[in-house]
Amino acid sequence: MRMRYEIEEDDEYTIAKELFTRRCVAWAVERDYPVDAGIIAVALDSRHTSSDGRLNFWTEAAVRRAVLERIPRAFDGDPPSSERVRGSVRTLIRYQAEHGLLDPRGQTFADLDAAVAAAVADYPAAAAAHPDESDVLSLLEQLVGRGVSDVDERMFTQLPIVLPAESALAAQAAECELAGRLQRLVEWVGPKGRKLTARGFLRIADARELVALLDTGDIVEGVRSSADLPRLGLLLAWAREARLVRVINGELRAVAKARPLLSDPIALWHRLFDSFFELGDAVLPAGGPYGWMCEDVTADVLNTLYSMPYPMPIIRLEIPVWMTWQERFSFFFDSPDDLEFYRAGCIAALHKILQALAELGAVELSVGVPHPDFSADLAEGFAEPFGPDFDATDRRALLSDLREASPLVRLTDLGTSAMRRRMLAQGREAGLVGDLIDAGPSELLGVIADHYTAEAAQLELQGWLARHNDDIEPLIAAVHQCPFRARAAAMLRMLVIGLPQRPDLLTELRTHPQLAPLVVMLLVEDGKLTHADLAPGEGDVAMTESFLMLLEVGGPDQIRAQLAQIPAADRAELAEVIRAAGHPASAAVVDLDAAMAGSTGRDRHLRSL
Repeated sequence: MRMRYEIEEDDEYTIAKELFTRRCVAWAVERDYPVDAGIIAVALDSRHTSSDGRLNFWTEAAVRRAVLERIPRAFDGDPPSSERVRGSVRTLIRYQAEHGLLDPRGQTFADLDAAVAAAVADYPAAAAAHPDESDVLSLLEQLVGRGVSDVDERMFTQLPIVLPAESALAAQAAECELAGRLQRLVEWVGPKGRKLTARGFLRIADARELVALLDTGDIVEGVRSSADLPRLGLLLAWAREARLVRVINGELRAVAKARPLLSDPIALWHRLFDSFFELGDAVLPAGGPYGWMCEDVTADVLNTLYSMPYPMPIIRLEIPVWMTWQERFSFFFDSPDDLEFYRAGCIAALHKILQALAELGAVELSVGVPHPDFSADLAEGFAEPFGPDFDATDRRALLSDLREASPLVRLTDLGTSAMRRRMLAQGREAGLVGDLIDAGPSELLGVIADHYTAEAAQLELQGWLARHNDDIEPLIAAVHQCPFRARAAAMLRMLVIGLPQRPDLLTELRTHPQLAPLVVMLLVEDGKLTHADLAPGEGDVAMTESFLMLLEVGGPDQIRAQLAQIPAADRAELAEVIRAAGHPASAAVVDLDAAMAGSTGRDRHLRSL
């Protein structure tokens, strides 16, 4: 069982939700915890339909969304009591926490418990609001602190990244020439400020002085207005957008509250990066239909570059950017000449954006032959990478271009760090190797199984072991304590991948009392065992394991469909074999019994054994 499903994986998610809800409710009933299966299911739906989709990632905002938005609407007309909502949501989060399922990068159980109590205090008002009343959306928006929708736009999950230490990033920020220019600009403005012209520009004498001081590269000969100095204009606009300077009563003045930034290179750098998206016409041609690209296109391009292992050919960015521009401004086209004119302007705007980001140190520009991976989706048999308007001729032309040296771009460490900050602020999955170094064993392996590549898993596990005395026993225990078989198998697989120093780990665990069924299954999958190699009893346990996996992944209907292919007389024998196998996952076996009931021709349930 995964803790994240794509929106399109409706059947898979529904099966997982039903399984999780059933297990959670049974666990709660055994402990006399308050629980309502319907509320549990709706709370899971709330996370599934969120922008990141992680069922186990809880924050105060996620709690408020579930309690104040999803639950009132799901139970319209017959809302559960505040006490029942609080108890059930709390039980759901407690179940995840106590079984090592809670994502450790979210808030702690104690913080979430307080968040549930605070949200439930506002629940009566949300529950009383009728969906047809005109003020409902504004009411819920006030309570939840966000817009209301059934399904948030699902954001792309990024692969985990590796970054240098904060001290190294700070050192890189301190070397940023653009940040240094803006520091000198603020110092030049000084505490008394600088007079501006009636039109709000620097006086030409001041502008000439500043061009020399900042080494902007602007040509000042014959220039009569500072408005005609584009490089200086960009720096001034950037300083204003970053709230380093401001205009007051016709004067350019330094912002006093921003002074601490000038002595904090990394904080200043991040301020400049965040403000870049708002620069618009200061970066791009003023008055043309390109200013919007500074915000929208920049974000898309940097998201595309994020976690890329190789520098990306800029031509691969030019095509989707131009297509996006056409969708937005197709009404500009009156002739083929217009089309080519605006295309050239759009591509030039993209390059201006990348050049400005390179000066900031967020990206690195180079020239070289692109990695073959950037041509892989252009081979015959692949779907059109840019949609139906990108025809075979376009494909061949691009493939030819990608075989030659061309401009490339990649994110720097600073740029990657800044983009990750933005993604986390949006609630996105954006893993960083090292983030889990203090996580519990179950939480560590669970996040790795759900979100990490093999390479990142190995780095994360090695770091965790170094912090925890190289003791793998807690990790092994975490696998057999996992209540879901498919998840336990994924955790075990990633543990093996992450421990290259223990190549025989699976073989060593073959006789482990709890893990043996999973181990045998993985050894067979890897070709290290055949069914003929299995010891007496191992085959029956392995078969039981395969049925348990099928149940978790495909649900009871898949079990019944599988049994339907077996002669009736053999079904009862199969049930007896499973009954006698002694599989250690008793809770999972109970679920299998329920799924098999009525298909084996027997009334006796496995739970009676």
